[in-house]
Amino acid sequence: MSGFTPYAVADPLAGQDTASGGTAGTERLSMAEGLMLSAHHFATEQLYHRSRLSRLLTFLHGSGTVAGLDVRQVDVGEDDVTLTQIQVSAGLAVDTLGRLIEHRFKSCIRLGDWMAQTAADVDGQQQLQGGFRAAALGRPDHVAVDVVAAFQAYAHRPEPAFATGNADQIDGVEPTLNVDSCRLVLEVRSAGAGVGDQSDISELVPGSVDIARLQRAKRETLWEAGADAEDRAVHLARLIVPVRTNDAGDLVFEDSFTAADPSIAPDFEGRLYSYSAAELALLAGHRR
Repeated sequence: MSGFTPYAVADPLAGQDTASGGTAGTERLSMAEGLMLSAHHFATEQLYHRSRLSRLLTFLHGSGTVAGLDVRQVDVGEDDVTLTQIQVSAGLAVDTLGRLIEHRFKSCIRLGDWMAQTAADVDGQQQLQGGFRAAALGRPDHVAVDVVAAFQAYAHRPEPAFATGNADQIDGVEPTLNVDSCRLVLEVRSAGAGVGDQSDISELVPGSVDIARLQRAKRETLWEAGADAEDRAVHLARLIVPVRTNDAGDLVFEDSFTAADPSIAPDFEGRLYSYSAAELALLAGHRR
């Protein structure tokens, strides 16, 4: 059991269909004396509570950053060499399904190493070529890379269990816990892609907003809009990654720029936020 490696598991919450009228996520365990319980019963009970919380977060607060998850581009000296790091601080977000994404520690990635690994892969090089943007508005030749945070559950803490597969197995183990975690991803965006998306309600009520239009959108279309959300990840920032073309015609990282160069500073324009009641009151001029 000491060699057990946590592995990603599917989240039953992602299988709910808001608009179909199904019962997944609304069923809760009904206890009775003498009832024989199985793993399915306990999974149903867990899904009920997680489903109710996720519905509340989705429609009452919306998806986006709750706190933290700052993205910085920093030059770090290692072995007499200056390397550019992308750092993401600890924090909390809500994805479009209403799941809490909690990142509990600061993470960093060497931008040059990520670029080299991506450029060395055939599919990765195609993505870079498709995302190439020529120098303009004070920015160098570059590709736009979005930093996103996605919900991911991992199975861990194995304990002895009766064998459920091979009958000859006598030392069966099963993971007894799933840990909800955050998976940070760098995604190359195509040359024509904009910066981030609007929240569901912003898309439903474009232009000027009054209470009547907002109420109508909530009655008529917000429920279906929440059900149709597909991109569960939360956008954190867009990075401007300088590139150049090498002798082989491939795009590679242009390391002549420093993290302090304002032309390649992280862009937070497309980032959504989930605001608390206290923060909304503050915006309205009420301090407490």
